[in-house]
Amino acid sequence: MKLQVKNFGPIRDGYTDRNGWLEFSRVNAIIGPQGSGKSTIAKLLGTFLWLEKQLVRGYLTPNYIKLYNRFRKKYCAYQNMDNYFNDDTILAFQGDSFTFEYVNEQININKVNNGYYAMPKIMYIPAERNLASIIDRPDKLKGIPGALGTFIDEYERAKISTDKNLMLPISGFYIRIDKANRIIHVGSDSHSVRLSDSASGFQSLVPLYLVSKMLGEEIEEGKDLKQSQLSAQEKIRLQNEIEKIMLDTNISEEVRQATLRTISMRHKCESFINIVEEPELNLFPDTQKQVLNELLRLCNLGKYNVIVFTTHSPYLISYLANTIKANDLGVKAIASGMNNKINLVSEIVPQSAWIKKEECRIYYLSNSGDIKQLDTIGGIPSDDNYLNNALAKSNIDFSNLLEIEQQWQ
Repeated sequence: MKLQVKNFGPIRDGYTDRNGWLEFSRVNAIIGPQGSGKSTIAKLLGTFLWLEKQLVRGYLTPNYIKLYNRFRKKYCAYQNMDNYFNDDTILAFQGDSFTFEYVNEQININKVNNGYYAMPKIMYIPAERNLASIIDRPDKLKGIPGALGTFIDEYERAKISTDKNLMLPISGFYIRIDKANRIIHVGSDSHSVRLSDSASGFQSLVPLYLVSKMLGEEIEEGKDLKQSQLSAQEKIRLQNEIEKIMLDTNISEEVRQATLRTISMRHKCESFINIVEEPELNLFPDTQKQVLNELLRLCNLGKYNVIVFTTHSPYLISYLANTIKANDLGVKAIASGMNNKINLVSEIVPQSAWIKKEECRIYYLSNSGDIKQLDTIGGIPSDDNYLNNALAKSNIDFSNLLEIEQQWQ
């Protein structure tokens, strides 16, 4: 999948390499200063992916999206991006089944065949997810943003479908779920508290972890989605379609069964596209590593799974480089039959989190509105990047302060 963005919100020239196309692979990170457009890229990608999915299912038509400026006023407004448009905005998306091009304030949509289309479950996990933790029944809230509301729906479903007791990807901590009241407690060997009363790191981690784990494992390759795993809107649409077919007396039983099988296939998801804002929110660096390893494990469960995350954390980029290096070493060890070496590597980076260097993309957005792809050395993300440079500058500042101190002596 590819995305092109120009003159939209904080993004001006956008990506100038490869004819302006941002190419997304299996694992994708978006870094950059505050307000540079990281979430804008993530939200646009999620919007186009969702629209493509609805077109493939037949729930939407190109004309419906085009009419009355619905693309901007309805679908981009869902992610609060309707005010990001300018007269010269250019947006484009290339998916496996449809392409979109927004130019001259008009959107064009075309059916294509760019490869096998794996029906996705798309989840956008917003930075505001802490709200779901500080209120015991967030599903009762009204007037919240659309994307956050959708996430909360999945979070509430995860509370019910998850085991009563579950270890967190933080050593020594677990959650206990009171399913009758949908209340979560966070605990360790020494004590436990309600999630709403716990540390902010748990409040950002638990919703992210529960929803990602539920969806990643539900769509693990070879598993079918049950009706209980559909969103509320998807359930209504599915029920209406089935009812219409069952009540149609003008079709034969053979045609009826074939149509029902077709409907069922349209609701079978084969991939999990996890779009996460700032996985590191309120988390200690070592915890960030454990969370990243878990997100990568869930991504690795399915052949067509994808993860996209925005981040301000230099640690996550460093850990991402480690997962690539671990994969390189692991592949060599496996080819040589050196099981002891595989075990040594796995003690540093779990094998379930290894990723191939060709399956990773890191994009940097600047405050001037342009986008660059992070350089690599042998396919591994370079240390010379915005986040690491910020840490280096801090060290230089400290050295300068020491020099001033020495001048006084």
